[in-house]
Amino acid sequence: MMKWKNIESKILSFAPRDRMLPPERSLCEKLGVSRTTLRKSLHSLMKEGKVHKIQGKGSFVIRKCKKNLSARLIHETPVALCMQSYLAPFIAKTLSGWDDYMLREHSRYIIHGFIQPHQQFDILRGLRDKVNVIAIHFLPWTRKALSPMPILEEFGGTVLFLLDRHYEYPGLGYAVINDESKGLELAFNYISSKMQPSSQLIYFHRRNSLFQSIRTRSVIVPQVADRYGIDCETVNLSFRIRNKLKAFFCGRRKHVYAICSDAALADDILYTCSELGIRHGDNLTLVSLFESGTSLRIPHVSVDFYSIGKKAASIATDIQKGEYPARKTMLVSPSFSIM
Repeated sequence: MMKWKNIESKILSFAPRDRMLPPERSLCEKLGVSRTTLRKSLHSLMKEGKVHKIQGKGSFVIRKCKKNLSARLIHETPVALCMQSYLAPFIAKTLSGWDDYMLREHSRYIIHGFIQPHQQFDILRGLRDKVNVIAIHFLPWTRKALSPMPILEEFGGTVLFLLDRHYEYPGLGYAVINDESKGLELAFNYISSKMQPSSQLIYFHRRNSLFQSIRTRSVIVPQVADRYGIDCETVNLSFRIRNKLKAFFCGRRKHVYAICSDAALADDILYTCSELGIRHGDNLTLVSLFESGTSLRIPHVSVDFYSIGKKAASIATDIQKGEYPARKTMLVSPSFSIM
């Protein structure tokens, strides 16, 4: 038997259940092994579900539950909430709305976070046979092999999307999302009041997104502009944003009025424009159609993330009672913020 396998039981004996193991250096000294051997053993224990490692804190021994207790906990927590775990304000607001409703209704749920597509894939694969409802704000992926959509399609329970859904799966499960049409109406009301006669409107967007909302905006924006009698040009900034903006603003003397698809793109545009000597307010008026809690200080559609989280929790609770929504997609109206 391999040396790293022989020391597994000894490692577990160094800490009571639910307690943190000693630091790796201390364990190596006590066991008389190298750090490589110790890490192989810890990795094996993590795969078996006996040890849990938290980055920046340490490794913990996991308490074993009896089978009947484990089954009872799964029965009592049939709802799983899966969200991106990076610290973004809009994630926190959504989670607050969800959590407040669940606490008020005394409903139980389990929560999983992920920061990489492969983590998202593994978590969903592990949950599909354990819960009845999966509520998810999915993380985009680039490799087809890491797509969680086949797992969600085969899931025997109910899928509930928060904030957005995949553009190729409009009929899968239920979704609680921002009302894009309402947001566009608010944005056009503002920017049309600022535009000079015969001015042109520019719509900056990225095409390489899996989110349905961003693709929907690319279709709706020209339609709304036409309804307002505004000439609208669409500019794709998926790649080489600096070169494209430099070519776009070169030789333009008129004030540029623009709408962008989301706040992350707005940050990129403002940063690049500052490098090119283009100042917001003087040469450029920019409006964002989706505020995501960045340090943005421009007029933007302010999404009601708290209400989205609260509404999603309400739907998840109703589904557990056998009460399914009449509509596949529930819209939450945004507001508009000047700054």
